[in-house]
Formats: sequence, structure tokens, C-alpha cells
Amino acid sequence: MIIIKKAFMKIWKITAKEKYVLANASSSEKIEDGYKNSNWNLRLVGKAKKINVKEGDRIEITSAKIENIFDKENNKNWLTVVVFDFINQTEDDVKVEDDDDFPF
Repeated sequence: MIIIKKAFMKIWKITAKEKYVLANASSSEKIEDGYKNSNWNLRLVGKAKKINVKEGDRIEITSAKIENIFDKENNKNWLTVVVFDFINQTEDDVKVEDDDDFPF
């Protein structure tokens, strides 16, 4: 298990479930000749499930963990980021001080 305390992502797709919200998201990292992009499957639980978020929003994850669960039946690993809390940086009342934090 890996704990996350600060990560920036853009939400692409949201699917509401009864006990959690699934979200497809991406993050970017500056490299010498551009950006390196990563795609993530997020599971919003607890407080994060209650925060208003929509497709296209940029978020700052403040509490999460990465799980890599092995499914013996299908012989596959499932990498999931379980998000407990985040700040929706797209909301009008949130001011991003340095837009370089959001390369996407």
C-alpha cells in the first residue's frame, strides 16, 4: 500500500455506485521535452464520495492510498487509487496560486 497526501489530477469520466464513485482520471509530469501522462482508476469513498465533482474538473487529492489487488480467478492485477479526501480546484471559490502545478 502506498499513501498519497498531495496529487493533482483531471477527471475524465464518473460513474456513481451505491457505496462509492468510480472516476477515470489523468495526471501529468513535466519532462525534458514535454509531458509524461498517466491514467488512473479512482475510487472515491467516504468524504470524497460526497464532494461535488464532474467530468473535466481538476482536483488535488489530499488523502488516498494505492492498492494493487491480485485476482487469482482471472490471473490479473487491479491497480486502484482509493481517494478519501480531495479539493476540487475547478470550483469558483478555489484559487490556484501557481498554474504550473496543473500541467494538463
